[in-house]
Amino acid sequence: MKRRTVFTAFLLIIHLFAASQLSSQKRPQPPAPTSPAATGPLSPADVIEGLYSLGSVAKVEDLVKKRGVTFYREPIIVDILKQFGATERLLSLIPAPPPPPQPKYAGSLRIRCIPVDCMVIVGERFYGSTQRGQTVIDQLPPGETVVQVLSEGYPKQDRKLQLVQDSPFETTFELKKPPEIGMWIVKETWLETLRVMGGIDGMSSLGEFEGEGTLDWVDNTAQTQHWPMTFTKRSGNDMTVQFKTKDGQCSVSILASDAPKHECKGKLKNSGEETADLAATLFSHYQVQEILQQVLGRLSGFSVGDGGQRLEISGSYDSYVLSLDKDKLPSELLYSLTEKPDSAVKVKYSNYIAVGKARYPAQMEVVQANKNTSWGFNLTTIRSKSTRLQ
Repeated sequence: MKRRTVFTAFLLIIHLFAASQLSSQKRPQPPAPTSPAATGPLSPADVIEGLYSLGSVAKVEDLVKKRGVTFYREPIIVDILKQFGATERLLSLIPAPPPPPQPKYAGSLRIRCIPVDCMVIVGERFYGSTQRGQTVIDQLPPGETVVQVLSEGYPKQDRKLQLVQDSPFETTFELKKPPEIGMWIVKETWLETLRVMGGIDGMSSLGEFEGEGTLDWVDNTAQTQHWPMTFTKRSGNDMTVQFKTKDGQCSVSILASDAPKHECKGKLKNSGEETADLAATLFSHYQVQEILQQVLGRLSGFSVGDGGQRLEISGSYDSYVLSLDKDKLPSELLYSLTEKPDSAVKVKYSNYIAVGKARYPAQMEVVQANKNTSWGFNLTTIRSKSTRLQ
């Protein structure tokens, strides 16, 4: 501020000095002074007056040496003094401007956002999004600042921080969705999944349907078995699955309220019969449309994760994690009992095809964690038996 005031005064003096020279042509000039005032450092106007009136740059140089100046060797002042005859020697006697003060910075500011990435604003500057839940910002001035974080579907959060010079600082924002927003997102996700699955009409197409394919599994001798299979799904949760092997065949009926009923022929009475029962039960229990129905019945307890690609619930009895692909079709289910985590089952759904008005996974793999076994159902033909919605 002081330098600006001196410079403003200097320009005013130059303006008045030039005006006085123009007016001197119309009236007698007073005697020229022999030198500027004899005390104190010289102002820019004093130096210009000396160059104009003393008639010798050397005398002005002596004055500058003896008394010093009140200003610095700024470029604009140098240009004006040169116009009045200042030499490089005279200019070298004027001190150069001091270097600007080194900026002071706080230490690195690390901002974390959980459970999702967020957009970050510090002060009034936007710093983009966190990556993998965090970002580090350098060269912030020390002192009080305000950090704001935003993420779609979450309320904005802001926090005042007191940053200290050269001292790193870390702060974490835990983003939480209001219950009403979370419930709305869950419903929207489920409805979008239902839509791509074929909607209500599509689900009706899967009320009764049938198909053929193979069951692939690994026996206790580590040999992969390929059993041709056919199945019929009736209304409700009733299903009949028939497996054929080189040793015979086994038909298993799964009824909604009863234990599996089987009728085996050939040499399947021992391990083969048990395998057929278990495979048919898993195939029936983890039908994708049945899983969506179960999710609907407990929708209020679900939450959405992974940017809308996962529906999950963890209850006192059991837990579901239903992952969706880029088209919002179910791709993987993790199911476990709360008191028996080793009973977890992973089901993968893929290769969706049209069945009536629905989409249905032609490939379904069920993995039992506690038995370290997997069952692969690869269907080649699927037909809807619903005549109303064909």
